[in-house]
Amino acid sequence: MTMLVNPFFFGASVSAGYLDDFSPAPRVAYSLRKVISTATVAIRVRRSSDNAEQDIGFAGDALDTAALAAFVGSNSAFVTTFYDQTATGINLVQATAASQPRIVNAGAFDGAAIFDGTNDWMSAASVPFGTAYAAAYMKAAMPNQSALAIMLESSSNYNNGSGRFIWYMENNLHALGTRAAVSYRRDYSISSATSLRVITNRYQMATSDASIAQQRFRVDGVDISSVASVGTPATPSVNFTTQTLYLGCRAGSAFFAPVQIHTLAVYAADTDAIVSSIEAVVGV
Repeated sequence: MTMLVNPFFFGASVSAGYLDDFSPAPRVAYSLRKVISTATVAIRVRRSSDNAEQDIGFAGDALDTAALAAFVGSNSAFVTTFYDQTATGINLVQATAASQPRIVNAGAFDGAAIFDGTNDWMSAASVPFGTAYAAAYMKAAMPNQSALAIMLESSSNYNNGSGRFIWYMENNLHALGTRAAVSYRRDYSISSATSLRVITNRYQMATSDASIAQQRFRVDGVDISSVASVGTPATPSVNFTTQTLYLGCRAGSAFFAPVQIHTLAVYAADTDAIVSSIEAVVGV
């Protein structure tokens, strides 16, 4: 059968470049397209009919939707693994069938990994940092949330230690916070959307100047002004630490987010000089 594919997501297999075309490189990179030039596989999926699993690679630089269609047929399919395309090799995984995000709905390609907001989540163990910088670049969608819902968290509980960060929605605001000696975050208001867009959150933990904008938030290449600051600036000379990276929840147990993920690249370096270049690759 022919799988239905929304052309908004995959109009061509021509690359807009790769994240390894410029420096610094991401710590980890996950995507439904090739974002690292040497990558050969994007995801591993499980089909609903018999729970069989198969790796899905690329056709050119796009996801090989023909191979996906041939494997899944008229069934649904769920992502068991988002392969890390970098040399770090730290994959996002979910072994529990009930918690795997959907990628195909009754033969129709979703165009993104769809997290149901109830119990879907993935994690990548021991993503290394050791620097004062954290940045997350996403091609994603998440509707506004009045209750707390976590898109991304580096830790099993942001509140319980230093060197951690969190990106979440609450009271219809996006926020990314860090935990040093005290917590610090800035909130940003953006319109709700279920279509994919490029959302960038960057944070510098170690700075002694409270007037410096330690966090920068961008949507589709445009800087967004913060609407609130909470806490005090992070203590100077404190670095982000190696933590488990959770996507769509806190530690697989709470604050599940109805997020749609196409691409996620996480950096542990100052990316200000190449932010537009990264966004151009992530946005394809």
